[in-house]
Amino acid sequence: MLLDFIYRLLKWTLDKLEPAWKDARDQRDHRATELGDWRLRFSYLLAKAALELDETEVQNRILAPIFALNDEAAASLINPFADILVAGGIIDPPRIFPGAIQHMKACVERVLRDRAWERARYNDGDIYGYDLPEIVRVFLFATGVQAGQSSRFANGDWRDVAVVLPIIDPFVRAVGDVPHVIGSFLTLCESAVEHYPPDVFVDQIGEVLTKQSGVPIGWYGTTIPSRIAALIHAFAERSQPLLPQLAQRMLRILDRLVDMGDRRSAALQTSEIFKNVRQAAAQ
Repeated sequence: MLLDFIYRLLKWTLDKLEPAWKDARDQRDHRATELGDWRLRFSYLLAKAALELDETEVQNRILAPIFALNDEAAASLINPFADILVAGGIIDPPRIFPGAIQHMKACVERVLRDRAWERARYNDGDIYGYDLPEIVRVFLFATGVQAGQSSRFANGDWRDVAVVLPIIDPFVRAVGDVPHVIGSFLTLCESAVEHYPPDVFVDQIGEVLTKQSGVPIGWYGTTIPSRIAALIHAFAERSQPLLPQLAQRMLRILDRLVDMGDRRSAALQTSEIFKNVRQAAAQ
């Protein structure tokens, strides 16, 4: 009876956000603005229910109808849903809920279909609105929330970061050139630097840098290149002795950052860590 009631409430919510009678040219329902607090509270309830339900039922009865909405409406529900899913299914419990990872992966796939990403590359790299920037921080575990009683991440313990790579990895590889995404990703890596896999980081950054030639849109004048260089340095020191293949991949990233004008990368190339690698490559 409770589930039936929840699904009826979801249908009512979707009908309010995107009425069947709405003209296709009208992308905004004037009544949707009345649902701000309701969307937040109801999405929290949906997330809590999703952690207790079969994955197939969650996909068919909750996620699929939400994902079918237009981008803005879908994001307004995904944002609070993902927030509670991460807190209740990943960060807080002693053991991570497997369903939480799968539901988050589905949310990532839907958000990556949002047209805002393509627009960002023509708009100084900016993404607008309330929900999408916050979704980025949730997907990349970079909300800044600190909770000493949590089981991981929010309490400063990042040993389980590899478990959430299926959420992080496809998102960063797809839209990591967008400034807000790369900034949030670097915040994650700075927090988890002792446990984030160095080879995965290097591979992700390498793919991000192939998306645009020159300085990616929105990166100019920011600290993004120097933050990447600092993480390369930290990962290189942590990975001693540095395997030649990983060192060469790191140097290729530093070369690209030098081309962007980053002085820290230039200094790091000639440091003791990479000096022998460059000498071996020259021989």
